[in-house]
Amino acid sequence: MELPKKEREIKSKSPNILTIFGATKVGKTTKLTELEDCLIIDTERGAEKVKGLIHEVNNLNDLRDVAEELSKGKISYKYIALDTIDNIVSWIEKDVCSRRKMETIGDIPYGAGYDEVRMQTFKIINTFKSFAKRIIIGHRKRTIIGTDKLEVKIDSLNLTGKLKAMIMADSDAIGYAFREKDVLKLSFKGDDSLETGSRCIHLINKIINFEWDKIYID
Repeated sequence: MELPKKEREIKSKSPNILTIFGATKVGKTTKLTELEDCLIIDTERGAEKVKGLIHEVNNLNDLRDVAEELSKGKISYKYIALDTIDNIVSWIEKDVCSRRKMETIGDIPYGAGYDEVRMQTFKIINTFKSFAKRIIIGHRKRTIIGTDKLEVKIDSLNLTGKLKAMIMADSDAIGYAFREKDVLKLSFKGDDSLETGSRCIHLINKIINFEWDKIYID
């Protein structure tokens, strides 16, 4: 093994995993249809009114069938969007509860249910790793902390606990989609009230008009 003695060049400027969250119907799915060669895996029939490379899935088996079809190599895409991660996690939770014969994930002793949901979620996300760059779409969760006199509003991905933290840590860029004067924007500028960020240099601390050529630059 030979260790490096000079700096390595940047291998990829664009995110391999991009996570985007925002309010319902802000325009996330519509924006996906504008990204060339992007397969949109629609989990909530939110793309019925738009034109694009859209495949509807209604459960985990449908989702696994998509991965199986991609593995045959007969068709490929540059991007694959999971729209939305919220529904996928919900299906996984129901599947885990059904197999364990429990009413809720919290009923499974010692937090084992939450661990299994995290493991299964990442297994699915990573299933698509070898096929294309991945885009994870989620809804916004707004948490209000404080009293009537002092409130802190935190906007984040609508997942809980360690799972949200792990998905965000695994993402190369996390953007918050919002509208300003009817222009769809994407913020990678995180602070105490907005959980976003980027390890891609061109997106760090940036608020941009939501245009794909500003995100995928190589």
